[in-house]
Amino acid sequence: MANSEDVKKNLEAKGILYNTEEYAAAITDLAKLSMSQYANKIEALKNMRDQDAFYNSKEMAKAIDDIVDEIYSDPSIFAERNRIGVEAGQKAVEEERARAKEAGEDIESEEFKKHLRSIRTHAHDEAIQNHQLSAR
Repeated sequence: MANSEDVKKNLEAKGILYNTEEYAAAITDLAKLSMSQYANKIEALKNMRDQDAFYNSKEMAKAIDDIVDEIYSDPSIFAERNRIGVEAGQKAVEEERARAKEAGEDIESEEFKKHLRSIRTHAHDEAIQNHQLSAR
């Protein structure tokens, strides 16, 4: 580092001349900074490995299973989620039917009914997903 042309140029641009005490002190500071950054990277990698090990551990899998079991074994939670999904699906169908009727589309065709089923399913699933996210 001390003999690096780039370092020399940068330090000289700041008025720190080569082969001076000030230059030696600057090189020492840069080396300490570089070592500190390296140590921080090593620590960050260690933390990431520790987190990965935890997330992939049996303890984490059991904790997730326990939460899922609790949610799905409680009938009131399941019923509430389902009610929210059904209401969202019905609302989306009503809105699409009104829009199509106003646009003069054939709302009795099999193709349109298939389209409504798709809208209902999508709105139902999205509402349940949003409900799950808001519960966290």
